[in-house]
Amino acid sequence: MSTQLIGEGRVSLPAEPGKPLRDETAETRNGTATIFMAFAPCNGQRSPQVTAQRTTVDWAHFLRPLVAQHDPHAEPICLVLENLHTHNTSSLYEACDPPEAKRLADP
Repeated sequence: MSTQLIGEGRVSLPAEPGKPLRDETAETRNGTATIFMAFAPCNGQRSPQVTAQRTTVDWAHFLRPLVAQHDPHAEPICLVLENLHTHNTSSLYEACDPPEAKRLADP
């Protein structure tokens, strides 16, 4: 998911005798970031990664170590993905050499 990075725009005014803390609601926008998240609900594992953008190569680089963690002789990994153009087999071929991309993509 893509998210905005928000910072505080103004400093709160301190409390004084007879006056409560005065808080300003101004915010500054500090750009955006993308959060890739993989999780295995059966064993409670989560694997987050934050990147500056969401490109096909970023997604492939996120996916590669996740596949490497599993036994190469294990059953295929089932992925549930958002419907984005970055989530396809061509992403792997763009980020990896062809034999590695084929190994990652084959069921």
